Amino acid sequence: MVRLLSTLRYDAEIFWLTKSLALLKISKGIPREIIELLHMGATISVANKAVVVSLRDWQISIPIEMATTVGTIATLIHGGVDFRYEDGQLIAYLPSYNGLRMELGGESIASNLVAISERFVRKEFSILNVRNRTVIDVGANIGDSILWFLANGAAYVVGFEPFVPTFKQAEKNIQLNDLTSQVTLVNAGVGANNANLVFDYCPQRSMGMSTNSWVKDTLPGLPVRKESVSIISFQNAMLDHVPDSLRSREMVLKMDCEGCEFEIFTNPRIEEQLVSFHEVLIEYHYKAPESILRHLRNCGFNVKTLHETIMV
Repeated sequence: MVRLLSTLRYDAEIFWLTKSLALLKISKGIPREIIELLHMGATISVANKAVVVSLRDWQISIPIEMATTVGTIATLIHGGVDFRYEDGQLIAYLPSYNGLRMELGGESIASNLVAISERFVRKEFSILNVRNRTVIDVGANIGDSILWFLANGAAYVVGFEPFVPTFKQAEKNIQLNDLTSQVTLVNAGVGANNANLVFDYCPQRSMGMSTNSWVKDTLPGLPVRKESVSIISFQNAMLDHVPDSLRSREMVLKMDCEGCEFEIFTNPRIEEQLVSFHEVLIEYHYKAPESILRHLRNCGFNVKTLHETIMV
């Protein structure tokens, strides 16, 4: 009888959730990952323009416009990530990475969940050899890539993040793990030239924000506000923030800046800095990468492209 009631409750929850999401034009069905969450014992509801996932002693609320990211929670749990509260803040805890912790934040929580999944479950940067090397991280986001590099043996990371709210969260995550002695975090974007500009910023899409005016990575219904941003040239980024003491080690460049990579490579002196690196990984967006590939080959790199990623 108990099993029958449990099955009826489960089927009713699936029916109700399917209907709720369909009415909101989010999905015609329930993604497999959400089914998995329900099997784990999670309660999933739709209220106040959000999908709310509750499991054990934690609760995560995702804006309805980003409901498709709810399944990422199941992906993270399967990948060994746990969730807990510390001092009232919801933390993603990664026991398989020496207990790394990341604060999930409030309005950017959906984007942050995806970032942690890409970094620590999908391990997108595992093709880079960072052990005992200095890593230059253009597009540091919430510090997820910085923590990944350090967890995998990087000696030091210099990270650049232009948007103040995202930068502050990166600072918190680095401090949370007592890694400030191995990181220089710069609140600036990297581009072709130095500039102070204003860009659209959508907190719920913080992972995809760009310092390129032609990039509009937002969703209808999500709030957008203006953010003042400092941009520095790649040459200045290297000269001002990467001292000789860090250059004494082999260096690795990771660039994931949602379109600004094309701006960076318009600087005629870009190759003077590229030759300093032993390995380079660049995610390119929205355009074909030929202009970037040309500069890399001019510097003698052997280049591979993998799903909008350049690896040399």
